[in-house]
Amino acid sequence: MANPRREQPSEPAEPRLSAALRPADDDLEGLDGAFQLFVQGRDFSGADLAEAEIEQCRLSKVSLSGARGSGTTLVDCEIEQSDLANAVFEGGGLRRVKVTDSRLTGLTFLDGMVRDVTFQASKVDMVNFRSSTLLNVAFIGCDLTRADFYGTDLRGAVFTDCVLIGAQFSQAKMAGTRLAGCDLSGIGGVASLAGATIRADDVLALTELFAAELGIRIEAPER
Repeated sequence: MANPRREQPSEPAEPRLSAALRPADDDLEGLDGAFQLFVQGRDFSGADLAEAEIEQCRLSKVSLSGARGSGTTLVDCEIEQSDLANAVFEGGGLRRVKVTDSRLTGLTFLDGMVRDVTFQASKVDMVNFRSSTLLNVAFIGCDLTRADFYGTDLRGAVFTDCVLIGAQFSQAKMAGTRLAGCDLSGIGGVASLAGATIRADDVLALTELFAAELGIRIEAPER
């Protein structure tokens, strides 16, 4: 029997940041062990973040493009106007994290735990969340074109005003997932939406998808 708490997504908790973050030193070489830092305009492209722990930090205009790591964890962090395109993380964790106006194109986050996280006004296209668990996670105004949620536990996720064109939901767990004002054109794994809550004005797109799944042709009424 499903845990009823998992079927009632809550609003993500906000990051718990210190009121007085320390500016990162000019000689900061990496983010492993970063604690209560304000990091701005730094380039960590391709960084090795295996087992890295980043806590109570604000990252602004930071590049982590192509960064890699297993067991990477971020707790109580804010990420704004930053680039995580094509980064690859496996078995990591995000908790009480807020990502705003950032680029995550092609990010891979496999078999991880994402809890109390908000993605807002960000490019999250072609991201890969396969086999991860998303609990109390909100996507708001994001481009999730061709995002891959295959086998992902989305029972704690909310999608609001997002572009989900061509997103893949096969084998995902979605009982209790909420979608509102989203473009669902061409999504895969339509059957996995069983148990999700969808706003009335999004139903037409779903009707067409279910018809296509069942091989039903929809004709326009004769005038």
